Amino acid sequence: MDSFFYIWILFIGIAILWPTVQWICSRSKPQVSTEAQIIAIDDRNSGKIVRSHQKVLLNLSRERYITFELLPNSGRKKFFVPRERHKQLAVGDTGVLTAQGIRYISFRTTVSAKRETIVS
Repeated sequence: MDSFFYIWILFIGIAILWPTVQWICSRSKPQVSTEAQIIAIDDRNSGKIVRSHQKVLLNLSRERYITFELLPNSGRKKFFVPRERHKQLAVGDTGVLTAQGIRYISFRTTVSAKRETIVS
């Protein structure tokens, strides 16, 4: 029983410390701006059931990860993009990507991709 407790404490410690270490390392790096093009958008829907005062709530959230192709050296980077930018970006958009380590800062579009419009 004691070993299970220590393993559980270790697991919780790693779950809390790992994102903190990533955040500190990312914040210590300089912000870099480079020309980039959006090559993929990955939408992930996630949900969890929350019980509160004998009510069951379903909490749905949507995460969007965008893969950029860095144009000067043809490298690729994938970033989590905040909710407020979801509908403003499309595959094929070209612009200036600003990032700090593994953290997305901004993407200023210089050339917008052709967006299809549906007429009903």
